[in-house]
Amino acid sequence: MGKGQLELLERDGRYISVPNGISMLPMIRGRKDAVVVEKIKDKPKRYDLVMYVRGKELGVIHRVIKFKDDKYIICGDNCWQLEYVEPKQRIAQIVIAPY
Repeated sequence: MGKGQLELLERDGRYISVPNGISMLPMIRGRKDAVVVEKIKDKPKRYDLVMYVRGKELGVIHRVIKFKDDKYIICGDNCWQLEYVEPKQRIAQIVIAPY
C-alpha cells in the first residue's frame, strides 16, 4: 500500500485495489479481482479480511484467525504460515468486499 492509497483512504475512507499474489486463492485471484478497502471502524473479528502494512509500504490482505496475547494471528487462505500482527501498529484497514 503506497502513499497514494493511504491518501485516498484518509480523504475518502475507502479505495479500490487490485491485489497481486496467490496468498488468498481461491477467494481473491491476483491481478484479476478487485477489492474495496475501508478504514477500520470496529475491531476485526475472526475470519474478517484485513489489510495490514508489512515493512514500509507493502499492503498484505489476509484473514484474521484469532486474537491472542494482544496480537492478531493472521494467515492467507492459501498459506500455512501464521503471522502475528500488533493491531495498533500494523493493521491498516478492512477489506470489505472482493468483486
